[in-house]
Amino acid sequence: SMMWLVVARGIKGIGAGMLQATAFTSVSDMFPQPARRARWQGLITSTFAVASVVGPVLGGVMTESLGWRSVFYINLPIGVIAFTLIQLTLPANLSPRAENARIDWGGAATITLAISALLLIVEWGGNTMPWGSPTIIGLGVLCVASLIAFSYIEVRVPEPLFPVDLFRRQTILFANIISLLVGFALFALVYFTPLLLQGGLGLSPSAAGAYQTPLAVSTALGALISSQIFARTQRMKALMIWGGACLLVGSIALLPINIQTNPVYLAIILAVAGFGPGFILPMLTLLVQSIVPRNRMGVVTSSVQFLRLIGSTIGTAIVASAINVLFTARMHAAFTPITDARIVEAFHNPQAVVDPGTQAQLQTLLSQLGEAAAAEAQQLIEVAHVALVDGVRLGYIMALVLATVIFGFILALRTPNYRSAETRVELPKHEGVIEIA
Repeated sequence: SMMWLVVARGIKGIGAGMLQATAFTSVSDMFPQPARRARWQGLITSTFAVASVVGPVLGGVMTESLGWRSVFYINLPIGVIAFTLIQLTLPANLSPRAENARIDWGGAATITLAISALLLIVEWGGNTMPWGSPTIIGLGVLCVASLIAFSYIEVRVPEPLFPVDLFRRQTILFANIISLLVGFALFALVYFTPLLLQGGLGLSPSAAGAYQTPLAVSTALGALISSQIFARTQRMKALMIWGGACLLVGSIALLPINIQTNPVYLAIILAVAGFGPGFILPMLTLLVQSIVPRNRMGVVTSSVQFLRLIGSTIGTAIVASAINVLFTARMHAAFTPITDARIVEAFHNPQAVVDPGTQAQLQTLLSQLGEAAAAEAQQLIEVAHVALVDGVRLGYIMALVLATVIFGFILALRTPNYRSAETRVELPKHEGVIEIA
């Protein structure tokens, strides 16, 4: 049933979230020296970047060829291999065990309610129901009330999910904001580009995946290159500025995209933009880990990862909502009073432009309605392609705005003097912190 699918996906998400935060934290325990740690953080970030871009494309191809269940089956052998390697290679006593550690269940529950309500508002508002409907208003009240309850809990529990005292430090606060915005901008570029390539430029799913591959490659290369350069130069802020500039330039170059755009041009620009997250994300993790004591390493690392995921989730929902609103408005303006209701239904959302089932139903319908309806439908198809491209470009505009804000935060970010830190005697297992000059 759908409820079982939702529950199972929720359990899977909990496990994935634990793995991500633990992976980055374990690297900091194994490699306390910033220069060595940077190399491995960059490697992990590059694998995440590749998976984030390749995953949706691969999932689409597998769903089309093997059915939707195949995207779940593929996790079984991968999970068995990962579990076996962790058991065999990762030291059991890598991190110190806290006495009487407590999980912030109240904070976890309230922040989950707040984010879920916000996502439903963005998903349903203006699409399934009006913005002023009782359901949307009620979800807004629930979101605000949950955030207030979350804030109340976090300042009172002994081990909060988001320690308020850490977020009073400007560097940690800015790093988390940048992580949130990069997650939003990255998925604004990644998630809907296949829709643009297929529905706007008329490419097949496999061709769309091929043209999006340079984004995955550049993001992974950016993470690897930035970590290697940092290990040699310790110039963190310069690397982040370079990443912010790549994201900004790439976002600007995406603005002229239209149905006549050469896919090769799009692939090159996406590759330029992809270097941005690749240079920024590993530096953010390294930064926050370098300025907190070891016993707070886990929570500060998880906050950066959590906010990046929240940014990508909310960003996907917001961009999807914007595309749907623009697409619906364009199509309704193109419909005439005599347009057949079945044709109207065939263009109910942007996915209909690329969905083979919907396209087949439309062709069957046109064969029944005659030449006049077929001519009108062809005009509507052209309007739909343009509307789809304009909708995805709206997502690129959002990415540009975010890239500008990200660049500003990077310029204002204060980073430690890693060069002087490297000349000191290294403390065991990161029991000390690097001071910000």
